Amino acid sequence: MRKLLMVGALIGAVAIPTASHAQFTLAGRLGVGFGGGDVGNDTGGGGSLAMSNWVSVRVPMQIDAMFRLNPGFALGAYASVAPGVPGGDLSTNCDTGGITCTALVTRIGLQGTYSFRVATRVVPWVGAGFGYEWNSVKMEQGGYSVKTTFKGWEWLNVQGGVDFRIGRIFSVGPYALLSFGQYDKGEVSGSFGTGSGSITSKTTHEWFDVGARAKFDF
Repeated sequence: MRKLLMVGALIGAVAIPTASHAQFTLAGRLGVGFGGGDVGNDTGGGGSLAMSNWVSVRVPMQIDAMFRLNPGFALGAYASVAPGVPGGDLSTNCDTGGITCTALVTRIGLQGTYSFRVATRVVPWVGAGFGYEWNSVKMEQGGYSVKTTFKGWEWLNVQGGVDFRIGRIFSVGPYALLSFGQYDKGEVSGSFGTGSGSITSKTTHEWFDVGARAKFDF
């Protein structure tokens, strides 16, 4: 019994963060993102629709809520909304046709990060995650609107950055993120009704984001 208690105490000391270390992390990110690859099949003739002809640039705003298992490793969730700019031919058609076009990319998922304590106030970090994504473009003209949404899994995102500690609980610094995903469903909704279906010609796409992250460790 005594040995069992000693083993339990040892496991608890390793697995449970001590009071001197932050247990929760809340972070906010703001950046700019660029898309690559293809959205999926093109309704114009079965070919692929390049992301550059759908949403060329977006502004991701992300919230991270993490639980720190130890001073370096953290697990948690993220949620991101990113207003975007329609790209390529879609942007040209909107401009010349007098149509108001807006884009929005939404991502939610789980992630893990690891921070390297190489200095007191400079902390490099890396991370990875996965989740689900919605990519919408809404077109409005003369009181009518049509919104097209592609959605599917974000298989993997890899990320990293550097935190510069400003105070006891606050830090800020640059970050970069690269994600890989595939849309498998599409939906059209608006003034003329709603329809949805599977994407028959599935392709992959990427997002590359750079920006700044502000982080609070509690």
